[in-house]
Amino acid sequence: MSEEYDNGMWEPPIGNDVFINLRENESYYVDKSRLITEIIRSKGTGAFLMTRPRRFGKSLNLSMLNAFFNVAYKGNGWFEGLEITKVDGYEKEMNRYPVILISLKDTYPKEFESFVEDVRLCMSEICGRFLYVLDSDIDDLEKETFLKLRNKTSTVPELRRSLRDLSRILELCHGEKAIILIDEYDDPIQRSYGTPAQEKVLDFMRGMLSSALKSNESLKFAVVTGVTQIEKENLFSGINNLYVDNIYSRKFGECFGFTEEEVKTMMGFYGHPEKFDECKEWYDGYRFGDADVYNPWSVLNYVANEYDAKPYWAGTGDESALVAMIEDADEDMLEKLTSLGCGNEIETEVDERILYADLAGGDGSKAFSVLAMSGYLSARRDGDAYRMRVPNRELYGTFGNLLTRGASMKSYKARALFLALTSGDSETVAECLADLMKDCLSARILDSEHAYQTFIAGLLMSFCGNYELFADRLESGEGFADIALRRKRGTRPNVVMELKRSNSESEMEKDAEKALKQISGKDYIHGMEGRTLTYGISLFRKKALVTPGGRRDGREPALLVQGVQAVLPREHPADARQVHPEGVRVHVLRQELRPKAPVVQKPGGAR
Repeated sequence: MSEEYDNGMWEPPIGNDVFINLRENESYYVDKSRLITEIIRSKGTGAFLMTRPRRFGKSLNLSMLNAFFNVAYKGNGWFEGLEITKVDGYEKEMNRYPVILISLKDTYPKEFESFVEDVRLCMSEICGRFLYVLDSDIDDLEKETFLKLRNKTSTVPELRRSLRDLSRILELCHGEKAIILIDEYDDPIQRSYGTPAQEKVLDFMRGMLSSALKSNESLKFAVVTGVTQIEKENLFSGINNLYVDNIYSRKFGECFGFTEEEVKTMMGFYGHPEKFDECKEWYDGYRFGDADVYNPWSVLNYVANEYDAKPYWAGTGDESALVAMIEDADEDMLEKLTSLGCGNEIETEVDERILYADLAGGDGSKAFSVLAMSGYLSARRDGDAYRMRVPNRELYGTFGNLLTRGASMKSYKARALFLALTSGDSETVAECLADLMKDCLSARILDSEHAYQTFIAGLLMSFCGNYELFADRLESGEGFADIALRRKRGTRPNVVMELKRSNSESEMEKDAEKALKQISGKDYIHGMEGRTLTYGISLFRKKALVTPGGRRDGREPALLVQGVQAVLPREHPADARQVHPEGVRVHVLRQELRPKAPVVQKPGGAR
């Protein structure tokens, strides 16, 4: 690492989203002050709505705007050397206005009463920054309004008007209109999704935003940030001068996230330019307008953790609304989700404005738009449509966990499934599938093979570093296998699975055998190099029955796997042992090839 880093200076600022602290502590800072320039140049725009995925610098950018425009910070040196100081006349706007900065990301919206109390607390803390208004010459009624906010005694209607009222009070004190900065405006809306409080939270936010941003004569301008753009007619009704900048927009494209040049500079600063390619593989791939950007949260954690490439972004937000949306997916959406999970692109229309009440029912354009806005997919314009894909290696595992609706909580069982599939242990395959379906799969969507296919593909995504994962996409022989793992390197076996959804438990054994015969009859393993393990799998509700098969390639010794037993040619010594690359030992017995009874996992673990 660089000398500065070895001396404890310039450590990567993990989780520090307060601009003033970063500059005063001389922390490493990626200059995003061009955002200030663009806002100053956008005269006549009353409000900006800027949406980006979580952990992409929204809070830090609002903190930067507060530090630049806030009259309370006159005479600071925090912007020395930054891009904004190269703009002619920037001093005229610097530290000129009263600024109200509010964050809604720490409110608890699942119960409306708790949400209201959290907003009261936020407004009280904000008023604590402006206690001087009580000593000003504004009239007593304005002071009474201020004291109600400060003392947390405001009614719900008064709280809805609180940003408008406070901006008016501050203009009276300063003689300058106020700037309002609202961080994570949609966080309480997303987290109240599907709860009894949802409609009340929406109604409250509609009233607060409308009163603050619509016809507010004390407003200089406002900047609102969030992950999604909630339907304008639903939440931003009547705000005619609203400028929306989202992941599809160009104006502020490079102001959120890190550009490639910024990442290269960071790798060089910390003395490891050779780590750039690995960083790119793991954390690049996002597209905001015309800008290609990296996930800043993950890049900073990668550097701070001594270049340990692994997922850092997963688990940093509430995914309940996304999970509910996927559980309502229709057949077409499930097919596209599976394709995305296998590394393919899909072409789809996008809906930039989201109405949460309409997300149920598998509306693909809205669903994929939400996934892209939330950071799970990268979207690139292609004519009138968009091409979407999982952006990078970090997101493959995260996207897979999302598809499996909480299976990340059972990651040890998902890994056991992967190891069993690649070592020929059909008994464990059946057990793992049944357990994972019981814990993670919604009964509402078990009406098609695609639902099972999407679920299993999602489970395997996290463990496919040495494999290519295919679902109805790898053409071999006379068709496409439902799921295939084709090795990219090493000596691991390939895996081919054919799935059948049974109409009853009594038909499962016949369907599994039918699936296995389909693999051989249509020669799905044609072109696979090295050993290939095959499985016919029948699924009924949350039960799985697995019939294993086998195949050898002429380039390697024949290893035909039958359940937990396998057969080597007679020239191999008896009781030979084969060690699986992942550390699982497969016992190989010299015996005549004979069918092994299929394994079915039944309720209660009995087989």
